[in-house]
Amino acid sequence: MEKKDWSILFAIAILLLALGTTLFFIAQRKKQVSLQLFNTRIERIDGYIRDGNRSKALEEILDLADKDLSASSYIRLLKRVWEESFPGYGRDYELLAELSAKAHSQYPGSAELRALASYSLLRTGSEVEAARIFFEDPPPADRWDALRKELSLYLPPEQKDETSTGIADLGMDSDPEVFIDFYSDTGNPGFLTNALLVELRRGRIDDAYRLAQRYRNEKLPGKLLLFLHYDAGQWDGALELLERYPQMFPKEEHLLLTADIYMRQGDYEAARDVYWRLMPSFDALYNTLYIDLVQGKNDPMEMIDRWWNEETPGEGRMIELAELLLAEGDPESAEQLLDRLDAGKERAAAVSLLRERSRERINPARYSSLLWTLLYQEEEEKYAVHLSWFLMGIGDAAGLHNLIEYG
Repeated sequence: MEKKDWSILFAIAILLLALGTTLFFIAQRKKQVSLQLFNTRIERIDGYIRDGNRSKALEEILDLADKDLSASSYIRLLKRVWEESFPGYGRDYELLAELSAKAHSQYPGSAELRALASYSLLRTGSEVEAARIFFEDPPPADRWDALRKELSLYLPPEQKDETSTGIADLGMDSDPEVFIDFYSDTGNPGFLTNALLVELRRGRIDDAYRLAQRYRNEKLPGKLLLFLHYDAGQWDGALELLERYPQMFPKEEHLLLTADIYMRQGDYEAARDVYWRLMPSFDALYNTLYIDLVQGKNDPMEMIDRWWNEETPGEGRMIELAELLLAEGDPESAEQLLDRLDAGKERAAAVSLLRERSRERINPARYSSLLWTLLYQEEEEKYAVHLSWFLMGIGDAAGLHNLIEYG
């Protein structure tokens, strides 16, 4: 080869080297700029979260998740999703599951993203898919041990150890301690919830309450805890839960539960104040009327008149109020209320029964006849129970026999 040819080849090599070096620095500069831009976006997301503007934060997160991110950048982004709640998602792991699954699909070799995807899918109810992803390439045995144990419960039988217990082996007839053992192994509060439900299903309310107290610092469902306190008669604890979780129920239901607890505690004045805030709700009227009747305060018809002016009560509501007035020993007010009621054919028997009850002396034949009529019309258990007690009270063996035959 001539010297001139060597010179040309050498010049080309120098040119290619220079071009490669330039491209390398451009790529490095691009990566540096991309990282700087990512950091700027993360700071913007953090700022939105600090300011309470989670809608904007969510927009940024979703947009950033569509970019070409590195595995470490995905983890930094998912950390924000893990720690916060966002409109339309709350803290139910759906957003985390959506984004971590996407990140895992791009970086299947990342143990961290695999664990995040598995965990969030597990918490959103996709247990089998979570187990499949995790055990496709399980992380080292010393990492995510609690997650590994929990996911192993959802493995198909052929992948399990012969001595291991799975979710399919658990049920409402299992001992509560079995669920507690699973909780100890996995840290999943869902197993604690199941232990409580087993105790409640068996009617062991006090045992369930003690179990809840034993793990009172764990993340148990607020509604379950509230109703558990309610069933156990732990009224102070129930009120504390209602105050701690004001968004647990719609506003009206929240206030009704609060007032009901005051009623259970015998604090009628506090209950009445809460019910008064709910007027003209029928439930509030009914319970306020009950309090006034028990305490012998106020004219019940005055309260009913005020409510009547704001509402258009149906026949059923009027009959319920008349029944309350009769039950609490005010037959005169019950009669006044029934006089206003232009009952149709369907309600005639119920109204006639109430009128019969409001009399000083009940006609047994007429009263039982009206109960039979209501039982035929409504086929409700309450009328059968009422009729059976009445027939036993008047010693009508033949009537009882007929009722048994009917039932």
